[in-house]
Amino acid sequence: YLVAKGPDNLKRFCDYDMDAGAVFDQCHTGFYPTGLTPFVYDVFDSDNVYVDFDSMRGADWDASVSGVPTSAYKSADVAYAEQWDGDNVWAPFHWMYVTALEKANRHADALNEATKWVQSVYCGWIQTDSFFEKYDATVLGLPGGGGEYGVQVGFGWTNGLTLRLLFDFGSEMTIDPSICPTTD
Repeated sequence: YLVAKGPDNLKRFCDYDMDAGAVFDQCHTGFYPTGLTPFVYDVFDSDNVYVDFDSMRGADWDASVSGVPTSAYKSADVAYAEQWDGDNVWAPFHWMYVTALEKANRHADALNEATKWVQSVYCGWIQTDSFFEKYDATVLGLPGGGGEYGVQVGFGWTNGLTLRLLFDFGSEMTIDPSICPTTD
């Protein structure tokens, strides 16, 4: 990882292409939660790094009801949409985001993001009796999409993150069954 400035002039951790001798282009097209990895795992001098969560999220992320989208990128052609594109919420990336918020002393934001995830998992479960590997960021409980295979049911990291968030934030959460979309 390398700290680089994107077009928005914000510093972020980015993958570095050793062959090209440059930061990968996708680093400059928007925020990816994977860029928080060094922050989450304390692999830098934390006194010299500031993460501006408010600036890097953007309007699309604030509108997300299920959690933090995997990327800011959305394919214009649904036929070419990948599983790592914008409207998918994956447990490992969501965990990194919630953890980074906690490390930055943003507990209210971490609680809000944790609640989004648990609410979405709950809504999906009461609608389908299943947990999924990824969720749609825009509709509570709806499985995500795109990629080379269909969405997987009963995924371990979804179960693990849900339990972790309930353990860490459960006493502060309010999960509301009445806001879950109906399947009628």
